[in-house]
Amino acid sequence: MLRDWQIQRRQHDGLEIANRAKIERKRENAYIVSSLTKRKTRYTVIADPNNPTCTCPDHEMHQEPCKHIYAVQLLIQREQDDKASITTLPQVPRPSKPTYKQNWTAYIAAQMNETNEFQAMLYDLVQNIAEPERGQGAAFSKGRSTTTGFRPTSKNRACRRSCGN
Repeated sequence: MLRDWQIQRRQHDGLEIANRAKIERKRENAYIVSSLTKRKTRYTVIADPNNPTCTCPDHEMHQEPCKHIYAVQLLIQREQDDKASITTLPQVPRPSKPTYKQNWTAYIAAQMNETNEFQAMLYDLVQNIAEPERGQGAAFSKGRSTTTGFRPTSKNRACRRSCGN
């Protein structure tokens, strides 16, 4: 389901395509719409009043009317309204995606405390799990794991210290 601002942006882009792009009628309800942004890219729009379709990736992914469908609908509307010129359509500003304020103080504090909180939650999660018997492969040699060959990171060391290992 698309949000209102997404639909408005598609309608606005459809208006721009109807004003500037080449739209060719191939059959009664079939149109070829040239892309404004990608040279030599063209999309086929089937202007079925009940279920319009387009070959663009946006329509194929969302199954909602895309800017190319809106452009063809505007063209058809203009043809029905006394064959008026497409260039007489009003220019409206492109709708923008809404933005939201970020509480940066809380965000930074959460980032700084994240590792400590994670360590405490991990400790609570594993404290009642019985320690398995250690076999030959679990020994550490020269600061490296004999099973992986990697040095433990400072976060891993901190975890082992907080877990009592």
